[in-house]
Amino acid sequence: MKVKPVIYEGIHFRSKLEARWYIFMKKLGWNIIYEPEIEGLNGWLPDFLIIGKKHKILVDVKPIDKVEEWENHPDKNKILNSGIQNLHDYELMILGTNLQLDEDDSMGIFYIRPNKYEFEYMKSHDLYEDGNLIFSYAGNSCSSGIGIMTHYQGWMCRISGEGGKTYIFRDNNKEQFKKIDTYWNQAWSILRWKGKEVA
Repeated sequence: MKVKPVIYEGIHFRSKLEARWYIFMKKLGWNIIYEPEIEGLNGWLPDFLIIGKKHKILVDVKPIDKVEEWENHPDKNKILNSGIQNLHDYELMILGTNLQLDEDDSMGIFYIRPNKYEFEYMKSHDLYEDGNLIFSYAGNSCSSGIGIMTHYQGWMCRISGEGGKTYIFRDNNKEQFKKIDTYWNQAWSILRWKGKEVA
């Protein structure tokens, strides 16, 4: 499938998929920057930077439909060897074409930096892959009340940094997921009407 660049709100996105994620994350109330310049990275320009209350997350959007496709993706080593391992203030999130990359509740692939030694093999500044990236109820930290949590650092929202938050599972939180799915679908509709394709 050919990538189609698009202009939305004055931003020249490299693909419609990037623009859709931008609109979606803005609807969630997350503080994001498109294509941030990060000192210390080489050979890779992140698509987004999410600035959380305690964490900064670099985001790359890929045209992948499921988690397994990331394992053999040609850009995986390029990103992981870009210098991000040494940038201890940043975590990493990989997003795909949909909100269910694991065909269940995981909306992306996350590389986390643990805040403490939760597991014997984890060092506090190292980057660890955690495929279980699940929406969470983040309280008042975002305008939508929706953040994200992972398996390793469970009960802590990666956007707000607050503990004691709850996972939003698709089967158990139908009203929350109705809001999430609506935002995702609205992002596509907005893009179709207001996005300008670049020839």
